[in-house]
Amino acid sequence: QDRAELERICDALQLAAGANHRLCLLVESQVSGQETKLWRLGWQQPVLAYEICPAVSFGMVLRNHTAPALSDRRRLALTFARSLLQLYESPWLSERWDKESLQFFFQTSGDVDMRRPYISTSFDNFPIGSEPPDLNLLHRSRGILQLGLLLIETHTWKPIENFYTEGERTASQPTSNTDLQAAWRVHSSMRDCFGTYLSAISACLSVSWVAVGMRVSLEDAETRSGLYHGVVKPLEMEVSLAD
Repeated sequence: QDRAELERICDALQLAAGANHRLCLLVESQVSGQETKLWRLGWQQPVLAYEICPAVSFGMVLRNHTAPALSDRRRLALTFARSLLQLYESPWLSERWDKESLQFFFQTSGDVDMRRPYISTSFDNFPIGSEPPDLNLLHRSRGILQLGLLLIETHTWKPIENFYTEGERTASQPTSNTDLQAAWRVHSSMRDCFGTYLSAISACLSVSWVAVGMRVSLEDAETRSGLYHGVVKPLEMEVSLAD
């Protein structure tokens, strides 16, 4: 197949902007001391059909669109959980990992493509290196907490802010701790889902698989393993039952 070597992936993305074709890239990993090479392959016909219009955030979808079938919501929750493992401890996460940064395209039918969310961010504002811990946060991992909130929002199809108490709504500046308190209240009142889904939410909110006093970081194999077995696997079980 015809191909051309690229110096930067951004060069290919600029070529693809506005093109009604599918961009195909080939990455050759380092073998026998050779450097990794990036190639742009020939254009192909698009597989997905999207409307050329602004994407919509998950927050906007929650506020303005009817809840999809429960099976679709479970698949979306599983996508969120797997994404956290794939993008852990990177500038894609932290405060950017919430319902406003998660985006969806519109299909030509006018429906939101719930199966292919993506994270929207600005590379100009990316932090350099690891972000400092938030010592005021009553949770040991902001990214895992955000996942727990997303699981609740995906099931209830309501923003977590809808579950604030009157006092929390009138507070001068709600914080992630406000979200955490609201999340525990919602979790304790959820009677319309299986225990597997509740356990996945609880695992995100408590991170009980890591001993008290120990660091919770997805850079550590123990944390990643706990997230997979405590969150991802229960969600996979629910999706398999739906199928």
